[in-house]
Amino acid sequence: MMNLRVDELDDQYSGDADDVNDYSWFVEEEKEDEVIDETESEEEAEDEDDDDDGDDEEEKYNISESEDDLETEILMRRCSKHICLNNNLYESEDLSQGIPLRASTAPARPLTELEDFRRSSDFLLLENAVMLSSKLMKRSDNKYDLDSSEGQRICKRFLGQIERLCENFTVKTSSREYRSEFSQAYRVLFVDASLSYLTEILDSAQEGFPFLYVNGEKYMFSQDVLEAGQKLFHGFCEIQHELNNIYSLACDENPHASVEEIKEDIRANLEAFDKYWVTFEQLYVFELMLIEADARRYITNAVEIEKEIMGMEMKERSKGKIFLDSEEYNNAGNKLVKVIGQINSVANPEGNGRDDLGIDILIKAEHLIRRVSATQSKAVRTLAD
Repeated sequence: MMNLRVDELDDQYSGDADDVNDYSWFVEEEKEDEVIDETESEEEAEDEDDDDDGDDEEEKYNISESEDDLETEILMRRCSKHICLNNNLYESEDLSQGIPLRASTAPARPLTELEDFRRSSDFLLLENAVMLSSKLMKRSDNKYDLDSSEGQRICKRFLGQIERLCENFTVKTSSREYRSEFSQAYRVLFVDASLSYLTEILDSAQEGFPFLYVNGEKYMFSQDVLEAGQKLFHGFCEIQHELNNIYSLACDENPHASVEEIKEDIRANLEAFDKYWVTFEQLYVFELMLIEADARRYITNAVEIEKEIMGMEMKERSKGKIFLDSEEYNNAGNKLVKVIGQINSVANPEGNGRDDLGIDILIKAEHLIRRVSATQSKAVRTLAD
């Protein structure tokens, strides 16, 4: 309530005595109302002190005993009706600064394209690849340790992560149809419809040995294989560097490239690495197959000669004859003995194998078997056999 000054109102209504009397009556009535309001306010204040439980609404608007505090409280109650509490906003800017309201959480800000990419599975694969790359073990010659079990295990995990990146980012990888021409010994190493980045292939590329010894013979790799191996090893080092740079770019708050450009950069680097891998794998495995085929020539020659000798024996038996001696037959037998001697020599790298035995020993042994019966000398026949 406000205190009204009668003298100020008298000046305004001095021309009309009736109005003054009416106003005096109004002032007296207002005073009576004010006394009643003050009395009720004091009683309410006393009730609040006596009440142990209290009331949230009464505590919020605690009425003071003083006249000034009472007027302020009444004013705030009346003004609060004009304040919009929805979403913590005020209809009146002047009142919002004087009356504190309960704070609330602001609505979530929409994610940017980069922030959304950081929450995707593609970014998680990229992050895991970078982490595995940092764990790769290196030797003193700055090449990767693929001999120890731990070094090979980490490298397998990293290459497996590269495969998953290629799948998730839909990289246009090179065809693997050439693997259908591999021998069975190599086909079992590769999983069907899979990129199959094998550590054995990577190890051969980084070592870059120009030759290979098989059965005591030296085989040289072609220059194409050696150059393809160098490119693959360089590409393996390069893909790690590029993925790390792309990951750092994606983690930057203000990258100079869009998310689509980042993805395209990943695809381009993975595609280049896959081409290096396929080129070396195809050349290297095919040359290994040629080397192995040549190294097995002693076995294949022995098999062919044995088939030729068996054909001669079966031909004579079909005529009802026992095949004893023939120049053609002896020549074939001589070839077979020489080949067996060569196999015996290369199969014993420590020098215990001999290749200087001829067919004469075999012919004499056959003569002994025909001349000596089992009842005459079992030991001689056993030795001849």
